Amino acid sequence: MTGRTDTSTEEPASAKRRVRSLPAAARAYLALVGVAAAAASLPILARLQLEPRELLVFGLLCGGAALGSILIVSTERNHGFNTALVFIAAAVILLPPPLVALMGLAQYWPTLIRRRYPWYSQLFNFANWTLDALAAWGAAHLVAQTVPGPQQIGHALGAAAACVVLVGSNHLLLAGVLRLARARSVRESGLFSWKSLSTDLLLASLGVAIAGVWEWNPYLLPLTIAPFVLISQSFSLLAQLQQSERRFRAIFESTAMGIGLTDNAGRVVDHNRAFGEMLGRSDEVLAGKELSEFTAGEDTAVADKLFDELVHGQRESYALEQRYVRADGDIVWGHLTASVVRDADGNPEFTVGMVHDVSDRKQLEERLSQVQKLDAIGRLAGGVAHDFNNLLTIITVHSGFLLDSLDEREVGSRADVDAIEQAAQRAAVLTRRLLAFGRKQVLQPRIVDLNSIVVDTNKMLRRLIGDDIEVVTELSSDLGDVQADPGQIEQVLVNLALNARDAMSGAGRLTISTGNVDPEQVPADDAAGPFVVLSVTDSGHGMDAATRARIFEPFFTTKASAGTGLGLASVYGIVAQSGGFIDVTSAPDEGTTMAVYLPRVARERSDAGEPVALSTRATGGETILLVEDEDAVRAVARRVLAAQGYSVLEAFDGAEALTLSARHRGVIHLLVTDVVMPLKTGPQVAAEILTQRPGIKVLYVSGHVDEAIVSLPLGGANTAFVQKPFTHDRLTAAVRAVLDGEEEPLGRAVGANPHR
Repeated sequence: MTGRTDTSTEEPASAKRRVRSLPAAARAYLALVGVAAAAASLPILARLQLEPRELLVFGLLCGGAALGSILIVSTERNHGFNTALVFIAAAVILLPPPLVALMGLAQYWPTLIRRRYPWYSQLFNFANWTLDALAAWGAAHLVAQTVPGPQQIGHALGAAAACVVLVGSNHLLLAGVLRLARARSVRESGLFSWKSLSTDLLLASLGVAIAGVWEWNPYLLPLTIAPFVLISQSFSLLAQLQQSERRFRAIFESTAMGIGLTDNAGRVVDHNRAFGEMLGRSDEVLAGKELSEFTAGEDTAVADKLFDELVHGQRESYALEQRYVRADGDIVWGHLTASVVRDADGNPEFTVGMVHDVSDRKQLEERLSQVQKLDAIGRLAGGVAHDFNNLLTIITVHSGFLLDSLDEREVGSRADVDAIEQAAQRAAVLTRRLLAFGRKQVLQPRIVDLNSIVVDTNKMLRRLIGDDIEVVTELSSDLGDVQADPGQIEQVLVNLALNARDAMSGAGRLTISTGNVDPEQVPADDAAGPFVVLSVTDSGHGMDAATRARIFEPFFTTKASAGTGLGLASVYGIVAQSGGFIDVTSAPDEGTTMAVYLPRVARERSDAGEPVALSTRATGGETILLVEDEDAVRAVARRVLAAQGYSVLEAFDGAEALTLSARHRGVIHLLVTDVVMPLKTGPQVAAEILTQRPGIKVLYVSGHVDEAIVSLPLGGANTAFVQKPFTHDRLTAAVRAVLDGEEEPLGRAVGANPHR
């Protein structure tokens, strides 16, 4: 039901469906109102006697009432500005009861044709207006006849009573049908609000005034109708403005973008729900406050400068990205577009700011920047390692040459050379650690003892973590062996320790422990075989279940101002590459334990970090094509190989190597090539030589770490890799292993962080 004072009760669509939806009480109420209207009007209509003057007045008032019912202006829900009241009130004063009873039907026939409301809605409208008009007529004549005193006073009081009864009866009957048919209370209907009652009473009073003018001087009637037309137009414009306001408010409140209106001083005049939610503040907190109070201090100066230029006419709009401070202290990045709204004189009236929350994008940009920085560091580390490993190769091999040339009795000189060689080996370890942080390196798994890795890394961890955190190691004395890359395991331990340090936020206790785990004790259903566990436990703030579920996702981080979210992701990748898994135990305020499970192997391990040097250096008489762009490295490699009886063909780069291969008439058994070289890389040189000499075997040598290394085409016993810096024995052992077709685990290129 529309519920306005025209008493239209339905929209015309789907009338039959709506009839069946009316409650039984509403149907009974409609029938009662219809019967009452018929009982009141039929006896009166039977005494109808038409006189020309009354018929003229009836025709004029019916036309005005019909026009008013068509031009009704909806002002609020269930009621509106209904000018038909003016003419019905005038009819109550001027016409006899039979014609008054016909006013409801006469004034509503255009609406019946034009709007096509359901029959029960039309029935109620006719009955309602008939009862209202007759009740008002009765009240007017009753008061006029019973009030003592001058006749004019009685008529005036009767007219006032007619207005009250006409409006009150209409609102009362309409409130009843809304309550029974649509379950709307009197308060919800708004029919008895002061605004609704006063509007209709004023319209009815205007009808009484028109009746008085007609009785006194009908020629003055146009003068009374003119203000009525003006008022009607004003209400029509007001209704249009209200409708426009409702549409604007719906758009204003429903948009996901924050919108704020501010005065020329920057104080908040109005804002939508999204803006308040973005700042985490209520309407009461934002109202009248300056936006600068919620802007991060670093961005206030720029924002204030642009706003001053806007309100002083120096610009019409501006856009910038700035930070806002939420009520909980979090920082929100917003893209603000502000423009000025001017009044009729062209002066700034207020400003409109539209703020789009771009916090997610800014976080992604920051993470991308961190990733790019890490990538740059990794590339720098790879470049430094390449040059440094070449130097270490020269130092290491020449130390071996010098040591071999010294007599056993030259103890002092041999000790000096040993010191040089050991320093070079320690430098090689530092280089491997540097490469490990680049998260791309050649994986060289071998059988190792986790306890030794923990002990060797412990000193470095204490420097990284700081003196405020106590580091405790609990190492199993009978720990089994694992097959893994020591450098990668060092990276796992360092990342877990640094993550634990951040979780403790100051002082705390970090415990690193190792142990053996039998198959029945493994916390993974699909894990088979015995494991060795490396556990890192902190006394930090812990994690809830939602955080634990995401900690290994790339770029996920709980650090507000730092962190790339790649540390634990790289740990997961390394452990997965090594055939293990990670079990996390944590709860809020109870600390965290990261347990790394690696498969236990039964083979004996070597005590040295590198494979055991051959007591008798491998020799041979095969022909080797050596390709190396660094002169000094190529020289020492040629000297090592030649000393073992190999025939060595030297090439500075790939082009020279291809030329030597084409010119050499004999067999070339092995290609030993650097990987990263100008013009042609080692894999490119190998691919082209393999087309010339399909049976040739390949040994790659490099101190660099990039995509060319991690994607090396290694396969079986015909291709292998040796990491620089290499020793005399390591190079000769690798050459012999490839030539003999042995699948020695010299190294395999593997990229970091595989997909789970």
